[in-house]
Amino acid sequence: MSGLTPTGSNQTFAGVGRLEFSPTTTADDPFPVWVDITSRVRTESEPLSLETMGSQSELDTGESCVLSATLDDSDGALTYGLTSGPFGTGWVPSRRFRYSETWGNRTFVLYSGYMEFPDIDDFKPIGYQEVKLVCNDGLTRLARGRPFVSTLGAHVLFNGPANGMQAFWPLGEASTPFLDVSTNAVGAFPLESSTLPNLVPTTAGPLFSFQGAPAIFADDLNCLQLSPALAGTSDFQTAFLQTQNSNFSVSNGTMTFTFWMWFNDITTSSIFMVNNTSATTAIGMSRSVGQWQVTGIVGASTVAFNINPPPTQKWTLCSIRLTLPSGLVEYWQDDDPPQTGTLSGSPASSTTITSLGLGSDFVGYLGHVQLYSGPTATAFPRAAHLAQFQMAQTGLEYQSTGQRVNTILDYAGVPALMRVVDPGVAFMQVATLAGQDPLTALRNAVDTEVGRGFVDGYGRYVFQDRTHVLNV
Repeated sequence: MSGLTPTGSNQTFAGVGRLEFSPTTTADDPFPVWVDITSRVRTESEPLSLETMGSQSELDTGESCVLSATLDDSDGALTYGLTSGPFGTGWVPSRRFRYSETWGNRTFVLYSGYMEFPDIDDFKPIGYQEVKLVCNDGLTRLARGRPFVSTLGAHVLFNGPANGMQAFWPLGEASTPFLDVSTNAVGAFPLESSTLPNLVPTTAGPLFSFQGAPAIFADDLNCLQLSPALAGTSDFQTAFLQTQNSNFSVSNGTMTFTFWMWFNDITTSSIFMVNNTSATTAIGMSRSVGQWQVTGIVGASTVAFNINPPPTQKWTLCSIRLTLPSGLVEYWQDDDPPQTGTLSGSPASSTTITSLGLGSDFVGYLGHVQLYSGPTATAFPRAAHLAQFQMAQTGLEYQSTGQRVNTILDYAGVPALMRVVDPGVAFMQVATLAGQDPLTALRNAVDTEVGRGFVDGYGRYVFQDRTHVLNV
């Protein structure tokens, strides 16, 4: 059966309760298919219990609720790892559970949560066997959620799948390698350089400084600083960051290389490049004798066109976009008008990228390096570039508390059907999400509002603003 309200006759165990779980649907499915396992509940030694429900007073912080029960596993159906049972591979941690009670002709769903690792306290090879069930609700799941990279980083990751994200390096680590944190390949394509672990400080200082850059406008992540190796010479070599075997392709679509940079204007050239190992495909930007250019190469087809120089001593969002087979190469800088060029000849309709490099003689700061590819209409269109630029300026400032709650739930992957959010009365300051788990970020909004945040019996996150709580 599916939906929110249990139907049919319940199987009782010294009471009127029903215990169900969903072996075939994912944890985030708002319409799980439920299986009644009430007949397996044993209460001889320990009753089914719901612990730490809600809060102790109207304004206390809502706490996670824990469901625990003892289940009969004599037939092995609830033995973790035994896939031949009636639930197959469905008896695994994180599966959805719910508990309801029926009084007269009305049914109340009191709890919805997620199974922890099932525990067999005293294994018996034959005969009667029990398994201990423990479930935590959505608050615990939010508390265990992946910490946010930063305020801007959360925006980038949330919008990444829709924009065809292939890789994302925030460059905010305190040591190498710099990890690819995209959902496509978490940690698969580290960005590093053989020069970084073996640098010898010079009179000008080291070639780099981890977390040495100021945050990007309203963001809260300190990214990478690249510094010259030698002072007073023409060779301002800096660390060159690269990744190999990233292997992503573009076919009849676009490839976009996006990054934030702060350029210090000294007599050097600057290079950013995405290419393959044979250098038959490349897009990038460089400066030579004071003139900035964007370069594109696909086989024998090439283009190089001058662009307006990026501002110095200021964070700038840059995107270089290649479209095949048209050969259009676009350069987007902040919210300035696009600058374009076209590959010569008849470029191929597809190509594969195997490596990325950036830095070389660049002196300044780098952060939030991103790669996208896919259909021309949807793979990081200009609207996505402009939205990221705007996000960096505001950092979610002046959101109402209800808007902030919805944004955090979006970033945490909570479906719209699994939340009930009041609009809120108070307004929020610039968000500081770096290193925070989703629950902590939600509670910041709840505390600002002097409202309530909790998970209801159906498993939905509920935010009640002060007009709801105080009835004013």
